[in-house]
Amino acid sequence: MIHFNNMKKNLLYISVILISLFSFSSCEKETEGISSNLYFELLDGESYLQTLNNSYVEPGYKVIYAGKDITNTVKVEGTVDANTVGIYPINYSIVNADGVKTTRTRTVIVADPSITTDISGEYVTVTGTYRKTAAGAIVNFPGFTVKIKKIAPGFFEISDFLGGYYEQRAKYGAAYACSGYVQLKEDNTLTLLSSSILPWQDTISGIGIAKYNPTDGSVSWAASYAGMTFYVVLNK
Repeated sequence: MIHFNNMKKNLLYISVILISLFSFSSCEKETEGISSNLYFELLDGESYLQTLNNSYVEPGYKVIYAGKDITNTVKVEGTVDANTVGIYPINYSIVNADGVKTTRTRTVIVADPSITTDISGEYVTVTGTYRKTAAGAIVNFPGFTVKIKKIAPGFFEISDFLGGYYEQRAKYGAAYACSGYVQLKEDNTLTLLSSSILPWQDTISGIGIAKYNPTDGSVSWAASYAGMTFYVVLNK
């Protein structure tokens, strides 16, 4: 469960699973029997929703090892910019007397609760969707699926910024979708927060003039990637 910090009571808590992008817990050099003696809890959960422009306050943590409270030995790394929408990992680690290091990660999502527009859904690329190379060659590719998922107010996950070009059109498979996150602003423009294409270990450099059109429900952007521009226009 993700909790909003400093939010009005009438706002619902939002649950989100980011397992595909984040490893919430890991252990290094852990031996059999050690884990059964260890209690390492991140209070308020491993995913935390923070209200934009409100100070982030560490929710806390607790560690018991072999019956002893060693919470004061936890090392915390990472910062949260509560004035900027985004995803912020906070890493917690301990090293016990045997030299075994154990880590946990809390994913803090800073979101803007004033944004009530929801653009989530399953879309299809339509006329106006094409790839343009640096040399000016154009390949049209309407008819492919892109999913948009709401993570938090004004915060959305995009299944493929390239409109299905490599994943579906080229049939490379789901791993070659350029997934990531955008911020939806009050004026219905979209700002790129992050993106990645895992097999190639790279990302797009921008999404140009990206926007949601409330009149016809379309979503569009121009993703810059590897010297090319992917103009994507989506309709449900």
